[in-house]
Amino acid sequence: MKRVAYGIASVIFLVLLLASTAQAPLEITVTVQNPLINPLQTQTITATPNEPGNGIVFVVQPADGSPWTDFLDSHWILKSWWTWSLPASIKTQISDAIGGKIVSYKLVGSMNAHSITLTFPTDFTGINGVPSTAAMGLYKVLFVYISSGASCVELDFACGSWLVIPQVPLGTVMALVSSLCAVPAFVLYRRKHLA
Repeated sequence: MKRVAYGIASVIFLVLLLASTAQAPLEITVTVQNPLINPLQTQTITATPNEPGNGIVFVVQPADGSPWTDFLDSHWILKSWWTWSLPASIKTQISDAIGGKIVSYKLVGSMNAHSITLTFPTDFTGINGVPSTAAMGLYKVLFVYISSGASCVELDFACGSWLVIPQVPLGTVMALVSSLCAVPAFVLYRRKHLA
């Protein structure tokens, strides 16, 4: 009788032990080195998951292109991901983010819960155009990751050109000289009109 009681207690203990183990939810992050870059400059993108799985990084350029899904037959690995691996909600999120813009991708297969660092545009393959940072505007980065679940994280970075006025000592000197010359000119003007 004691053996049966110990057996039942052991089974209950194992069931409770297995039930109490919690699995952390899938968490992924994506970062860019510079939120603002100049045209034709490269951008460093870092993607980090918290568990082993497979990922893909998309970069959407701010330039119009042909519908990107028309080019999936040319990229068979991407097409198999799109057809078989991605849930409908993530497909919708990706399609909405891309719209009618030029898009590039990089497969980051078999990540063992470690970060991966990529350089845009050199590490990426164009789908409906050439990967580039020549166009000024807002670029979108999408990191899609499949493991125990599927998740997609979106991030933006800007590419623009800014007018920079160089500081030249001559400019400072000229401003000072012109203001000092204005005082005697004003004094002479006043003397002539008062006399």
